[in-house]
Amino acid sequence: RAAARRAGGSGAAGGGQPGRRPAWYIREFVLLAGLVGVGLGLVLVTQGRWRTGLLGFGVVLVLLAAARLVLPERVVGMLRVRGRVFDTLTLLVLGFAVIGLTLAVPVPEG
Repeated sequence: RAAARRAGGSGAAGGGQPGRRPAWYIREFVLLAGLVGVGLGLVLVTQGRWRTGLLGFGVVLVLLAAARLVLPERVVGMLRVRGRVFDTLTLLVLGFAVIGLTLAVPVPEG
């Protein structure tokens, strides 16, 4: 059976293919969406709207942390680096650090 499954055969265990991994573009959708969000934030920074851009950057990191926490392992793709807890905590710390540092810069008067 194992040889039939490796060769692409449909053994009794693989009939409905419930354990089959999703296509690469579905697995990497979360990471791609995060990269698009970070890219948009960086575009705002280059246009002089640095506070809005960096806040967006931080929010995207926090949303990626939430996605890493709730999505199953087979869907998160390259967002999975270490364990679920490590990845989530790292993204949360980085996201809140960016948000906190952005909000700590005083708004110029005028």
